Amino acid sequence: MSDPVRAFPIGTLQSEQAMTPEERKESAAEFSGALAPEPLPPLSLYKIDTELRELLEEREDVEAQGALPEEMKVIEDRINQYALAEVKKVDGIATAVRACNAFAEECEREAARLNTMAKRHRSRLERIKASALWAMQNMRATCQQCKGSKVVEAGPKQIGIGGYVPCERCKGEGTIAAPIRRLDTPTNKLRVQANGGVEPLEVYDLGEVPRELKQVTVTLPMSMWHEFQIAVAKKEIVYPGGVVPIGKVDVQQDAIRAELKKRVPCPACPPMIKGDLDDGTPCPRCEGTGTVPASVPGARLLPRSFHLRVE
Repeated sequence: MSDPVRAFPIGTLQSEQAMTPEERKESAAEFSGALAPEPLPPLSLYKIDTELRELLEEREDVEAQGALPEEMKVIEDRINQYALAEVKKVDGIATAVRACNAFAEECEREAARLNTMAKRHRSRLERIKASALWAMQNMRATCQQCKGSKVVEAGPKQIGIGGYVPCERCKGEGTIAAPIRRLDTPTNKLRVQANGGVEPLEVYDLGEVPRELKQVTVTLPMSMWHEFQIAVAKKEIVYPGGVVPIGKVDVQQDAIRAELKKRVPCPACPPMIKGDLDDGTPCPRCEGTGTVPASVPGARLLPRSFHLRVE
């Protein structure tokens, strides 16, 4: 269907200068039905703004030329319809925005709920693995030296009760530690895996660490650093500018680890009899090797931790 406004433009009605007022009134009544507003097609906000502006300008022109009330009503109806279309457009956008926002908030709440559930199951997983790891690392087996009796026959230089002394290997417990490194089934495998990386190092007293195993990080302006380099090159002792920079003292971790990996003579073994005590039994401190790990004051290596792998 053609647009009645385009088929019967208002300007055409106004240009009929030869018409008498009665004829103009009849003409307006004749076309009033054809000029009634129709539902507007879907329009963008930009197009609505453009059409509405054009109608407002046309209304002003027609009103200035003394148009009849019927002609003015046709334009007013079109203006009102476009205004209504614009309001409906804004309401539709606002409704869509609120709907999307509500849906997004619901999704965020659901995501938070699932995230909490995931954390709970992840924590449960870690507890199960920790329990299985502890069980595998703390398995014990019957001591093969005392056969579980906790005692053995006393040696020539040992004093026991009834000729027996507590088993040295199991410390009189009858069992010894027998950690399990892996457990296999036809479909699954549990394996104790040592954590990678360097050995954990603990510096429990920075003041006790020897100076040669420490380092200092100094922060100073670039200009002073340049002067400092020149002073060092000239073997000058004084600090440039008379300002003593404040440094952060830390330890050389790699150097301390290397020092702690060294072995030194066992101090518990008797002189000239490294590895054995006077009664001929192995030295408990060095286990008969004659050497023990070196030590560094204020620092020590910690046992490497393990984790359980499920394969």
